[in-house]
Amino acid sequence: MSSPASSRHFVLPDLLSLCPYKPSTNPHYTRGAAESRAWINAYDVFTDRKRAFFVQGCNELLVSYTYPYAAYEQFRTCCDFVNLLFVVDEVSDEQSGADARRTGEIFLNVIRDPLWDDGSKMAKMTRE
Repeated sequence: MSSPASSRHFVLPDLLSLCPYKPSTNPHYTRGAAESRAWINAYDVFTDRKRAFFVQGCNELLVSYTYPYAAYEQFRTCCDFVNLLFVVDEVSDEQSGADARRTGEIFLNVIRDPLWDDGSKMAKMTRE
């Protein structure tokens, strides 16, 4: 007789073998990833620990798998946008609730109106 604890498990199907598509990456990955990372790092918004976490996150590789056929400009734009979302998230994690809300509002204000500016790094990054 099996115990209740030993019978509690799940068997997941091999979903990858059911997918007819072969994974591919964007041919602009190496150049676009390096340039996007350099763009973010130029703003000096991370501590060394957060910068390492940012690099290890491989956001650009996710974009490369998601948009394998994007032309360079579109690929780079997607990398910058995903990296910017990472910055918003990481910066707001270190802030109080009110300050995190303000960071989010800055981001949204520039998305809504690219001419909006409060002089902050966040506004400039989002506008670019």
